[in-house]
Amino acid sequence: MNVMEFTYKDVVETFCIKHEISSERKTAFKGRLQHFQRQGFPPGVNTGKGKAASYRWRELILLGLALEYAEIGSTPDRSIKEVSKFSDVLISGLSNSLVESEVSEQDKPSFLCIELSALLPLKTEENWNQEIKILSIREMGEVFSEFGVATMQSPYAIIDLRQFVAGLLTSLEEVVGHSRAEIVKSLKLWARTISDYHDNISDS
Repeated sequence: MNVMEFTYKDVVETFCIKHEISSERKTAFKGRLQHFQRQGFPPGVNTGKGKAASYRWRELILLGLALEYAEIGSTPDRSIKEVSKFSDVLISGLSNSLVESEVSEQDKPSFLCIELSALLPLKTEENWNQEIKILSIREMGEVFSEFGVATMQSPYAIIDLRQFVAGLLTSLEEVVGHSRAEIVKSLKLWARTISDYHDNISDS
């Protein structure tokens, strides 16, 4: 089975369902997505003169994460900037959470932790890697321990990547002409490809 592709209409309808956008606010929501498009986000969307936009899993997930950032109060431009800066980390972490491996569920990357600092744009960008972490269930236990962990800054938001993916799959199923089993199979195929690629890079 080939990795699925999604039309712009698929994307709009999927995220309208996922974020429970009311029918009367759908035009405003499409304006938000069009703003992302004008900023060249997500990169890699297959467009051209007279050619409709085509999204694959990477682009769909990055767009979905940018909308998650917006849900927790980030501006559109900051959402684009942060998700773009950490796109490889985000995609690698999320794909690793989807592939079957010998890593226990306790140690799989499952939670995206984001510092909610209004001062972040004023900080040195080289230090931004301190503002985002992808943690396992075991590591989250350390965050919620009596004294926490020194590497986490407060305040922060937590995005459960498992619930993010579940919501995305459920919404997609209502829009595209594929069963949930077919969608999951395609997503896992993509995730395995990404995971294998990063494994090969680290071994070289």
